[in-house]
Amino acid sequence: MNSSSRLYLVFLAFLVALTGASALSCKILDQQTYTTTDGLVLTSVAYINQFRLDCGGNNEASLYADLNGRLLPVVRSSDGKAYEVSWYEDISKAPYGDFKINVYDDEGLAQLRKAQRDGTTAGVKPLLQVDVNHPGTYRGPSIQTEVLASLGAILLWYFAYSTKANLMK
Repeated sequence: MNSSSRLYLVFLAFLVALTGASALSCKILDQQTYTTTDGLVLTSVAYINQFRLDCGGNNEASLYADLNGRLLPVVRSSDGKAYEVSWYEDISKAPYGDFKINVYDDEGLAQLRKAQRDGTTAGVKPLLQVDVNHPGTYRGPSIQTEVLASLGAILLWYFAYSTKANLMK
């Protein structure tokens, strides 16, 4: 092996070590979630999750959220301290309860896309997971008010008719 190929291998090893050492590590400081709960007048449920991160002073990374295979950008606030991911779902398909969103940086996103092409994403670790709680969407009473009013009118008519029949005897 000549000296130029050794130098190339040393340089390549240095780059691999540098990229491995610069992997982003973040933790969630706090988060807030808003979801649409009134389904009487809406056809979609909006999900908004805002969170603050501590990434060891490196808060310039682009982040992406994975929502069951659908990738969305995570938006950073103008001061760089808060992040937000938002989306909407059709009210009939909207998940409810507690679920997690996987968040990836650029490197993690590249690994995720490669794993998706290979057909398995189980080995790809997200940068972090954000918790979302959606209590469900109120779609109105189970019995419509028109039905209750009709039943009340029928019962009132029956009571008046039976009382009149008893008085006529």
